[in-house]
Amino acid sequence: MRLSLILMSLLLLQACSNSVSTKEDPGTTHLRITLPEDGHVHAWVENAYQTKVKTVVNRYLQKGPYSFAIKMEDKKGKPLPYGIYTYHVKTDTLSHAGTLVYSKPTNNY
Repeated sequence: MRLSLILMSLLLLQACSNSVSTKEDPGTTHLRITLPEDGHVHAWVENAYQTKVKTVVNRYLQKGPYSFAIKMEDKKGKPLPYGIYTYHVKTDTLSHAGTLVYSKPTNNY
């Protein structure tokens, strides 16, 4: 059972860019997940003070791959401060967290 849970959690999060600022779409990154089973999914972003600053998704989803754009701005559309953020993904049976680094874009593209 434990091995099964580990394998399922590896399937949960296939890839997630930890770099937010890109030349194509400054201030946006994408959270890509593959759900091994149907269920409720709650994904959000927290600042360094563990305050939720962005809800990415909070609804029932069917199993399969998904990609969610995360625009680093508050509810009023104002850009969030540059810094280190934590993203969280929680389902009925699994959870995962990782780090997002939101930095000022450079001209080195």
